[in-house]
Amino acid sequence: MQTKKVLAGLFLAAGSAIVIAFTHSVITEDAETRSSHLVGGFLFGLPPIALGGWLLVGASRHNPRPDQVSLRATFYRLLKQNSGCLSVMQFATATNLPKTAAQSYLDERAKEFDAKFIVGEDGSLAYQFFYGQDQNETHLTQTLRERLASSDFRDITIT
Repeated sequence: MQTKKVLAGLFLAAGSAIVIAFTHSVITEDAETRSSHLVGGFLFGLPPIALGGWLLVGASRHNPRPDQVSLRATFYRLLKQNSGCLSVMQFATATNLPKTAAQSYLDERAKEFDAKFIVGEDGSLAYQFFYGQDQNETHLTQTLRERLASSDFRDITIT
């Protein structure tokens, strides 16, 4: 990711320098060469600027925001603490999110990790991310096991 940002900066700087140089020459040169310098500025200056901008936008899309990383870390920590069962209220309280936002986040994780839904006697909704045939033995869903193995949260071990 850092490489893309550096390349983006280099392309943006080079493209900007070219555009500035051609703009200066358009302003200071005679009328006969202005049009060729204007075209040259566009042809040689705008592509590096466009490429640098594209790289910068692409690099920023792949970097999760700190609040997303914090939500994910809290999500994994709560899964570990609660043996794979997590209610909307538990998650909302731990993350200081509104109930609707917490439920939306957990709905997305439930789809992603193939979780089961549990409705409590009071109508509250909980998500079961670990399950198995035996009540004494819980298993990770296959997708959650794969995600945890490839995640940046390797320090979170779930037994």
